[in-house]
Amino acid sequence: MDNNQFTTTFIPKKPMVAAATEDAPVSRPVGLLSSISLILFIITIIIAGGVYAWQGYETSNEALLASSVTKVESAFEPQLITQLQTLDKQLKNANLIVENHTVVSPIFDLLESSTLKQVQFNKFDLETDATGATEVKMSGVSDGYRSIAQQSDVLGSSTFLKDAIFSNFFLNPQGKVSFDVSFGVSPSFLNFSTAPLSGAPSAQSATVAPTVSTGVIPAGTTTAPITVTTN
Repeated sequence: MDNNQFTTTFIPKKPMVAAATEDAPVSRPVGLLSSISLILFIITIIIAGGVYAWQGYETSNEALLASSVTKVESAFEPQLITQLQTLDKQLKNANLIVENHTVVSPIFDLLESSTLKQVQFNKFDLETDATGATEVKMSGVSDGYRSIAQQSDVLGSSTFLKDAIFSNFFLNPQGKVSFDVSFGVSPSFLNFSTAPLSGAPSAQSATVAPTVSTGVIPAGTTTAPITVTTN
């Protein structure tokens, strides 16, 4: 056998599949976490841009409004504005005083229209406590107990008086019956803004049920002199 003979073989030294794999480019998929991060980043940029644009819009509107107010103020005299503000405060204070003002004249109007002819009051005392409750205490004389009973009915029929009580009856040397009377007064009756123009129906028009079965003394409108005492 010739030693110089060249022997050829077709068997590759490396597997063909492995070689093809080494020569092909490698493709790696993008991770899900990276995609979400990219989306959130884009959304953040969009939101930041919108906020910045909105702040610029608000700043522009505020400056425009301030400029408009300045122009309106400059159209009026500052001294006139100050005077109008002072007048507004004075009107509010006056209204508050009127709403809280108490008047006594409605009580005298009521007594003038409700006092019987046979009854005379000679003492008047008005007291108001810290809560605003008002109580009236009076003393008077009458020609008899029947007239006092009728006077009690007249005062008791008034919607502005509360708990009229007659007490301390005694016969004086002139043959007349002296007595004391006290009653409360509705706050709205003495309030300046709500006080009625007239106190109550007159004693002549009031319907009185006599406590004595014989005879009803006619009612009159004459009011006896009243002395006011203050504490």
